[in-house]
Amino acid sequence: MAAEYISLHRLAQRMGVYESMPLPLQRALRHSLVLTLATNIVAIPLLWLTPSLVEAVYPVSPSGFFIWFTADLANFVLSLSHRISAYLLALNVLSLLLAGVVLLASKGMARPVKEPFHWLGWLAAFPSGMTIASTGVIAALFAAIVAVAIVIWIAIITLAVCVLFGVLAAGASDS
Repeated sequence: MAAEYISLHRLAQRMGVYESMPLPLQRALRHSLVLTLATNIVAIPLLWLTPSLVEAVYPVSPSGFFIWFTADLANFVLSLSHRISAYLLALNVLSLLLAGVVLLASKGMARPVKEPFHWLGWLAAFPSGMTIASTGVIAALFAAIVAVAIVIWIAIITLAVCVLFGVLAAGASDS
C-alpha cells in the first residue's frame, strides 16, 4: 500500500467553503433584527407624517412662546427635521425591506442562512440606528430650545414682579 499524497490545491478544491455553508443567525443579530423591525414599524409612519406636522407649526412666530432668538432656533430645528424626514423615511423603508428579506430567507430566524444574509441583517440595522440617533439629537435640541425659552420667560416674569413690588414699595413709603 503506497501512500497517496494530495496537493493543498486539490485539497482546497475538494473542501467546501465555510462561509458559503448555511449558519443560524447569531443571537446578537436576531436581537438587532427585532430592534430594527420595531424601530421601522414606529419610525415609518412618524416619518411619513413629519412633513405635515412640521408644516402645521412652521414658521414659529417670535411673538408667541418662543421669543427673540429662540424662535429662530426653533424654526431651524423644525426646518431641519422637515428636510431630513424624507431621507430617513427612504432609509427606513430600505431597512425594512432588507430585514424582511433576511426574515423570509431564515423562515423567521429559525433556519440557517448563508453569510450574505447575515451581512444583510447587519446592514438593515444602520438606517434604523441613524433614525434613532438623528431623532434623539433633534428632540434634544428642541427640548433645549424650550428650556431656554422657559428660562427667559421666568427671568422676564421675575423682573416684572420685582419692578412691580419696587413701584408698590416706593408708593407705600411715599404715603
